[in-house]
Amino acid sequence: MSINQPTNIKSSILPRATTRPLMFRRPAGYHPYRPSVPLSPAGFRLGDYVPRRCFNLFQGPGFGDARSPDPSPLTSPIRGARCSGDDAPPTIRLGDLFSSRRPNPNPVPGKDALPFPHRRKTKHGPKHLSFSKNAHGSGVIPQHRRSQQLKEKRDAFRKQHGRRVARSRSGLCRLQREAETLMKPRHMNSEDRIFLEQLGNIAVDHQMEDGLEEWRKRMARAAQETDQRRNEHEARDAEAAKLWEVKKDEVLEDKRGVGEDEKKEAEFRRLEEEAIRADMERQRAHEAAERMLREEQERLLRKTLARKALEEERQRQEEQERRLREERERQRREEITHRLQEETRQLRAELERMRQEAREHQQREEQARKLREEVERLRREAHERYLRDERERLAREEQERQARSRAEEAHRTTMEEQIRQHFVMYEAKWNELRTNNSIPAIEVREMPWPVLAIVSSADQITYQDVRAFLFHPQRPGVEGKSARDKVKVEMLRFHPDKFNTRIVPKIQQAQQGTAQAIAGAVARILTTIMNEEAAQK
Repeated sequence: MSINQPTNIKSSILPRATTRPLMFRRPAGYHPYRPSVPLSPAGFRLGDYVPRRCFNLFQGPGFGDARSPDPSPLTSPIRGARCSGDDAPPTIRLGDLFSSRRPNPNPVPGKDALPFPHRRKTKHGPKHLSFSKNAHGSGVIPQHRRSQQLKEKRDAFRKQHGRRVARSRSGLCRLQREAETLMKPRHMNSEDRIFLEQLGNIAVDHQMEDGLEEWRKRMARAAQETDQRRNEHEARDAEAAKLWEVKKDEVLEDKRGVGEDEKKEAEFRRLEEEAIRADMERQRAHEAAERMLREEQERLLRKTLARKALEEERQRQEEQERRLREERERQRREEITHRLQEETRQLRAELERMRQEAREHQQREEQARKLREEVERLRREAHERYLRDERERLAREEQERQARSRAEEAHRTTMEEQIRQHFVMYEAKWNELRTNNSIPAIEVREMPWPVLAIVSSADQITYQDVRAFLFHPQRPGVEGKSARDKVKVEMLRFHPDKFNTRIVPKIQQAQQGTAQAIAGAVARILTTIMNEEAAQK
């Protein structure tokens, strides 16, 4: 038997009975209006027992497992209404559900049951009294009809707003599809691509703004009505519990006769509630799947559009670069052709001139002689000018060489002085560390390390730098000492036990580990140098 067929379950479980239990009878004054939401046997709305996550605008991705506010035993205004009227006040009075006496099957109308006179306005006349609640044009609207009208207006407004949102969403999607169909990538320019990108962003923003606005409205309504709803639910539950205790004794007698019917009715209600919850769970799962599918489609669409735009931009840049290369190559060829033509023209003109001179050699011998003399003079002047320029160039180069030599000598002298000062400062720092116990904490880079550079980590200590420092020819104070003596002095300074107990406490606490690592590297290098010197002897 399927739980999706409540009618068959009811017909198979409940027998046909002439009388119904007392709690399922319609008491006197029971209004024919029934809400469209499932009710419990006591007349309360059934709560949504399926746990759902509480939406919170201030809840980021790192707070996904945060607890929601404690809901009411029946429904939660924080969680949102399942239907449009779920969080409305109860429409059935508890006194009608838990009457202290059995209803009279044949009630006699009393004095209070007389109809209240109502004013009614006729079509062509003034208002006059009418004793019929159902009279045409009555000016009195019952409470349940007023509530129903407000509910219908609210539902109509929400449906109209939903239709507007759906129309705008479908219009955006249709416009985006038409743009992608009509605007081909090969014929698009930068403005068309910007238009497509903005159109996709508008569609995504519309989706985000629509859903976010709905959740903001729910959160605002929940924040305003949470305390009031909780108090109403607690008061109603307390009153229901009191009336239920009073009613329990009266129902015991009826339960003896109709116990089996109540069990079947309870089983039917349980199955019906399970079917309703299963349908709601399937609907929520379907909505979540659709939402994830829409988000994935939007992400893929944005990714595809971005990839297309990048590919088109790359092709456009390649085409532009190719055109620039072709234009530069064409200009270069034109320049070479023009230069060759000009040189050819000059050579031809010179050849023609020489031929003309050869033909007129006899007539212009004197002129040729004078021309040769002039050419010789010009050649001699050019040679002299060349020799003069060459002498000037050599003199200028000699001056530049002497200037460079003087600069190099000054730089070498400066470097030697800096190295000497470094050695002097090295020894002075060690004397200060050895004798002064009240020195303030120093940094690692201020420590005297056996290298000619500033050291801040153990990786900057190398074998070549330490050896060059120890055996530097300009190092003062070590004249006459052997290599072993020089290395032995440094090994005593950087011995791990002495260095850790005497020097490390004078270094800043945050850099003491770095200082120990550098000292360890120096000690290992000094040991290697000592072994090499011993092996050479």
